[in-house]
Amino acid sequence: MKTYYPTIGLEIHAELATASKMFCGCKNDPDETRPNVNICPVCMAHPGTLPVANKNAIKKVIQVGLALDSTIADFSEFDRKNYFYPDIPKGYQISQYKYPIVSGGALNNFKITRIHLEEDTGLSKHDRGDFTLVDYNRAGVPLMELVTEPVIHSAQDAANFARELQLLLRTLGVSEANLEKGEMRVEPNISLSDDPNKFGTKVEVKNLNSFKSVEKAIEYELARMQALYEAGRQDEIVQETRGWDENKQTTFSQRSKENANDYRYFPDPDLPKMKLHSAFDLEQMKKELPELPWQTRERFKKEIKNPELVEIFVQDRARKELFEATPTKHPELKANYIVSSVAGADIGKTDVATFGKAIDMIGDGQVTSTAGKTLIAEIIQNGGDPETIHGLY
Repeated sequence: MKTYYPTIGLEIHAELATASKMFCGCKNDPDETRPNVNICPVCMAHPGTLPVANKNAIKKVIQVGLALDSTIADFSEFDRKNYFYPDIPKGYQISQYKYPIVSGGALNNFKITRIHLEEDTGLSKHDRGDFTLVDYNRAGVPLMELVTEPVIHSAQDAANFARELQLLLRTLGVSEANLEKGEMRVEPNISLSDDPNKFGTKVEVKNLNSFKSVEKAIEYELARMQALYEAGRQDEIVQETRGWDENKQTTFSQRSKENANDYRYFPDPDLPKMKLHSAFDLEQMKKELPELPWQTRERFKKEIKNPELVEIFVQDRARKELFEATPTKHPELKANYIVSSVAGADIGKTDVATFGKAIDMIGDGQVTSTAGKTLIAEIIQNGGDPETIHGLY
């Protein structure tokens, strides 16, 4: 059977959690349900208005770059990316092309090409019959775009990369990155080749909004391309942008894929050039980074042998904080009871000293595992001294 070689690169957009938009003072509120209330003459591109860059958004992109051991540019600038669409009020998008804020670095052992900053578009709504409405609340929201090198070779690795990036963004506090709200969108570039030394024709799947969809869309595209190869119709694989139909679990053609020269990038004349090394104390910012997800993972592995439990605590901040706050000689046992016996609503109410004492009683053999479940449940529900409660049974 012939061997085929998949290659995947990712473009991931994440809206940044700033108080205001990227180039104006309008509120950045992803939870606003009323259309077109967080808009102003600047983000609506009225004649004579001028943009002013949001320094906090630039700082957040630098934080991500520092966490990934990337290179932070000294010189950077904003460019105009020219294309017309109803959700782009200006007729162009302010983005970055030649001089991104961040370049290089790696995540999950996959190399990163660049991370740049741009403004988000408005939101087109097609649910009103035979016409489209546009909500511009999102237009101008600061949007980080991370681009990987084409070095990923499986759908699962691509989805896991996106999961780890979401976790990093939340850990740093730069974005909530909720896919279901559109705060994070994953766009894989997928190709398949029958020659290990050559890339195949690249297809991009746009705006995937769940990790499961990322995996399914990549798997579908690779299977579609392989079927065309095996039928001798590989010429039908064209460079294009495709969408994902969640109901049919298939991709569909949207438009031919643009190249950079189609957008006619040029430096935005209304925004000043940036000298980032003098504008930010990068050494101090590096020192102020919180513990990063992979550092937490390594630390927990020293106390918990079960890798699935480790991942639960890395992903779930409330459980992680309860684990760290509970004093006990038996960390593995503590981890098991937090996951199996402490419900989400109870985590914040759990008395850590009492909980830790009960764990030690079970771990030291004073209480059987069966009686321990009852003891833990009683403590979580009603509190009280573990020794006294145990004596009542």
